[in-house]
Amino acid sequence: MRRIGERMRGAMKWTAVLTAALCLSVSAAFAEISIETSVNRSRAAVGEEVVLDIIIYNAQGRVQLGEISAAPDVSNFSRSHRQEITFINGRSASKTVLSLGFVANSVGPKKLGPFTVNIGGVDYKVPAADIEVVPAGAPVPRGLGAPVLPPAQSSREISERDLFVRVTADKEEVYVNEPVSLTYTLYTRHSATFKGFEKEPTTTGFWVEEFPPDKTLKRTEQILNGSRYVVAVVRKISIFPTQAGVYTVDPGALKVIVELQTQDPLQGVFSSGLAGRRLIRTPVSTELVGKSVTADPITVRVKQLPETGKPASFTGAVGQYRIDAELEPREVEVGQPVTLKVRVSGEGNINTVQPPVPPALEVFKAYDPAYATNVNKDRLKVEGDKTAEVVLVPRQPGTQTVPPMKFSYFDPRTGSYFEIRTVALTVNVKPATGEAADAPAAPVLPSPAPSAARSAAPEATDIRYIKTARRSPLVPGPAGFEAGRTIAAATAAVLTGLLLWFVAGLRAGRSRDGRASRLRRSHAVARKRLGQAHKLLKKGQTEAYYAELYRAVHGYLADKLELTDRVVTYETVIARIADPEAERQLLGRVRGLLDELALRRFSSSKADEAEMRRTMELADETITAFERRKAS
Repeated sequence: MRRIGERMRGAMKWTAVLTAALCLSVSAAFAEISIETSVNRSRAAVGEEVVLDIIIYNAQGRVQLGEISAAPDVSNFSRSHRQEITFINGRSASKTVLSLGFVANSVGPKKLGPFTVNIGGVDYKVPAADIEVVPAGAPVPRGLGAPVLPPAQSSREISERDLFVRVTADKEEVYVNEPVSLTYTLYTRHSATFKGFEKEPTTTGFWVEEFPPDKTLKRTEQILNGSRYVVAVVRKISIFPTQAGVYTVDPGALKVIVELQTQDPLQGVFSSGLAGRRLIRTPVSTELVGKSVTADPITVRVKQLPETGKPASFTGAVGQYRIDAELEPREVEVGQPVTLKVRVSGEGNINTVQPPVPPALEVFKAYDPAYATNVNKDRLKVEGDKTAEVVLVPRQPGTQTVPPMKFSYFDPRTGSYFEIRTVALTVNVKPATGEAADAPAAPVLPSPAPSAARSAAPEATDIRYIKTARRSPLVPGPAGFEAGRTIAAATAAVLTGLLLWFVAGLRAGRSRDGRASRLRRSHAVARKRLGQAHKLLKKGQTEAYYAELYRAVHGYLADKLELTDRVVTYETVIARIADPEAERQLLGRVRGLLDELALRRFSSSKADEAEMRRTMELADETITAFERRKAS
C-alpha cells in the first residue's frame, strides 16, 4: 500500500508539472502581438482632420512605422508615438499607439493605408481604414466614429500617497555638453493608465534626446511605508547643457487615467453575517478619473570646459569618439570627382559633432560638405556617428594627397582633452582624355617674309650694287628666263592662296552651320533629357535620375557656350560670359545647380523625393533663364 501511495503521489506531481507547463505555453500564446486600428471619425468634411490610431499590444522590441500611404487626394500632416501603461490588480501591461493625422481634399470614399509596422525587426501588415468625405459645410453626424472625450475630474480625491511620480537625475554637476539622464518613475496603488505628458518638461538651455519607450519601460512591485505599489519607468530622456551655469529643470506633468471602484453603500450592513461570512454579493461600479501628476524640479550645475590643454582643433565635442576617413575612387582623370568621407563615431551628442574637412588645396576644387547623422539610443545611451562627405575635383595629374585631418574632444570621465587624426589619403590622377583638344589654341603671330639675300647668302652685308643698264624681259637670255619663272611662281602662289581661301571658307561655313545647329537644338535636347529625368524620378531610380539631370544641364551649357561636356564648370561658364557682373543672379543660379549635381551624383548619401524635385525645378528654371538671356 505504501508503494501504491508513493506511485500515486509521484503521478500527481508529474501531472502538476505538465499542467503548469501547459498553462505557461497557453499564456505565452495569449501574449502574442496584436494590432488594432481605429479612427476618431468615419465620416468627415473636406479639410477636416481625421486621426487614425494604430494600437499595438505586447510589442517586444522597437516599433517603427513604415511608409505612409493614402488616397492620392488625402494628405498626411502629422504623426505621434506614445506608450500607454495600464495597471490592473497589481499587474501592468503596455500598448503602443501610433497616431496619424489626415486631411482629405475631395469628397467621396477614401482609404487610409495600408501600412507596414516593424516590431523588433519583423514587418507586420496593417490593413487600410475606410472613411467617407462629404463637402465642406455639410452636416456630419457624430456616431460611433465621434472622438471619445477624456474622463472628467472626479469629486473623489486621489491622494499623492496613492499616485505619484519621481524624477531622478544621474548627475547633479556636469560639464557643458555632458549628458544628464532624467528618469520618470510612476508609483500607483490603483488600476491606472499612463497617457503621456500633459505638460512637456521645460528644458531651456539644453539639447534633448528622448529614448525609445520600449527601452525605458520597466515594471516592478515595491513596498513603501507599508503599502504595496506597482512601479514603472515611463520615460527617460538625456539632456545636454549648452552653456555653463545653474539650471532648474521643470519635469513637466504626466497624464494618468485612474480606475476607481466603489461598492454599494448598503454592503456594510447586509453583505456579511455575524460570523463575518459574506451573504450578499453587491455590484461594483467603476469610475475613470483623469489625474495630472507632477514632480519636484531638478537642479543641474553646469561647469565650463577647462581652457588648459584645449587643442586648436577643438569644436565643442564632449564624450568619447573615434575618427576614420576614406577616399573613393583612388584613380581618376583630371576633372573627374572623388568623394572624401570623414566619419566621427562614439558616445556623446552626435548631432552637434563637426567632422573635420580638408583645408583649401590648390590641386583640388572642393565643394561644400554634406552631413549624414546616425543616432542610436537602443542601449539607453546617446551614441552613433556623423559623416561629412566632400566632393573633390582634381585639377592636376599625378599622385595627389589629402593631408591628415584633426579632431579633438573632451572626455568628462578623465577631465582631459584628446586629439585624434585621420591618415593621409592619396589618389592617382591621370591626364584627362581629350584635354589638349579642349585647350584654347595659342595665338599665331605673322612670320616675316623670307629674304632672298638671306636665303642665298646668309653672311651678306647691306651693300647693294648699282645697276647701270636694264634688260628687256622680251629679249631671250638668262634674265628673261628668270623673269618668266618669277611670274609663274607668283601666279601659282595666287592660285594656291585662292584655293586655300575657298577651302577655309567651306570649313568655316560648315563650322558655322554646325554651331548654329547645335545652338538651335540645345534647348530641345535639354527639355527631352529633363523629361527623361522626371520619369526616372517617378520610378524611384535615384542614381539614373541624377545622371540624366547631369547630362541635361551640362549638355545644354556646352551647346550654348561652345564647350565640351568635360570642361563645363562654373569657371568655364563665367569665362564665356561677356559681362559677368550684369549676369550675377543667373551665374549664382548656375553655380548652385552645378555644385548640387556634382555633390548628389557622386555622393553616397541619399536625397529624399522633395530634394530631388527641388533640384529638377532649379535645373528647369536655370535653363529657361539662360535661354531667355540668349534669346534677348
